[in-house]
Amino acid sequence: MNDYKIWVTYHKDEQVSEYGLKDDDTHILFATHKDIAGKNINPMNPVLSEMVTMWYVWKNPSAKSSYVGFNHYRRRFDVAGLPGKGECQVFNIKDFGQQTIYQQYCQWHNGKDMDVMLGILESKYGNGNVYSKHILEGTRLVSNCCFLMKWGDFTKLCKFLFPLLDEYAAQCGCSTVEDWHEKTVKDFGDRRIDYQMRGASFLAERLVSAWIMNNLSPYIGHMNVAVVHYNTPELTEAAILSLKKHTPGCRVYVFDNSDKKPFVTKMDNVEVIDNTKGQLIDFEKVLEAYPEKWERDVKKSNYGSAKHSLSVEKLMELIPEGFVLMDSDVLFKGSIKKLWNRSVACAGTEEVKHNIPLLMPFLCYINVPVIAENGITYFNGEKMWALSNVEPNQYYDTGAWFLEQVRSKNLPVEYVNIWQYVIHLGHGSWRGQNSEKWLKENEHLWK
Repeated sequence: MNDYKIWVTYHKDEQVSEYGLKDDDTHILFATHKDIAGKNINPMNPVLSEMVTMWYVWKNPSAKSSYVGFNHYRRRFDVAGLPGKGECQVFNIKDFGQQTIYQQYCQWHNGKDMDVMLGILESKYGNGNVYSKHILEGTRLVSNCCFLMKWGDFTKLCKFLFPLLDEYAAQCGCSTVEDWHEKTVKDFGDRRIDYQMRGASFLAERLVSAWIMNNLSPYIGHMNVAVVHYNTPELTEAAILSLKKHTPGCRVYVFDNSDKKPFVTKMDNVEVIDNTKGQLIDFEKVLEAYPEKWERDVKKSNYGSAKHSLSVEKLMELIPEGFVLMDSDVLFKGSIKKLWNRSVACAGTEEVKHNIPLLMPFLCYINVPVIAENGITYFNGEKMWALSNVEPNQYYDTGAWFLEQVRSKNLPVEYVNIWQYVIHLGHGSWRGQNSEKWLKENEHLWK
């Protein structure tokens, strides 16, 4: 058997060329709209979506592989190393914030369907079972049913999932696509019938998430990249374009701190986290919490570093799977995939600034699960402000407190020369100084 196979679901011939789908030794294209050999439930694709692909792989011995994964024609991930014992690589983990998975489902779909499924779970696994609890109380969802796991884990998942879907169909009195269409019209009238008719697949997505979260340790397959934006949207945009050019497939998060020039450019796989007007972090309020209030106009002020460190710490909360941190004024010379290393607490270049070692914030990897498990923070108000105005000139710049904690707990660090990957505009770039000339000179890196 091959080490792994990734089954890629598509349902129109034109999607193969449109999305650049390729069939090779490890990626198998699965057409749900065609008559195929072997046991299959392809006609149920309008109801079950990619569940028909999972069912086919489960039921046909010829499809077996040591590790098995599933992608969609639109959502695909690179294999970031084969999963270890008890692990599962996933495409994404959505965080609904204060909203539970149950509440989010009811907002967009038919809440009564979820209630039926919860009743089935309770009947089979008991009141207060872990799967119902994940749906009713959990706020983080393994989304899109895109994953890679060991074959044995996959068969356990299928034995959990498909009997639940069968029982749900029986309780709904639906066995054909026509039955499901009739039910959907009854539930939703003429509103998005083709979409809402896939209610069973939306339930399946929540069930797959519940099983993975309670039986395996999921990790993100793609690389998250985070950038803090201030007042130079042209630099932030070029940095992201350069990243995408050299490292395709990244998911980018822009933490926007600029009231004057916010980042409003719409880009694929780029999510803007809006902190304009202090919606998430009121920096002035945080500053007032320290007895020795720091004045920004003092010559040796460290206010900017403190503000940046608070932003990074917030990103650690919002991207719990971990991320590569990059500055908004860098351009990339090559792929940074090697920087993403789940075996270390962090990776990057060490430098000494103001007599204290730091992990260079221009480009570094932060393994948030390891960092959170060890209670490590990125920001320390007493260190970054109270000591900023003392002599000799020794204070904690961005990344210094973080590296000190990582070392104090003897966590593994990978030291990488980041200058092999990036060039950096440098001082004053947040005000746009020299940015136009710099971008023009380096167009080949981002255009």
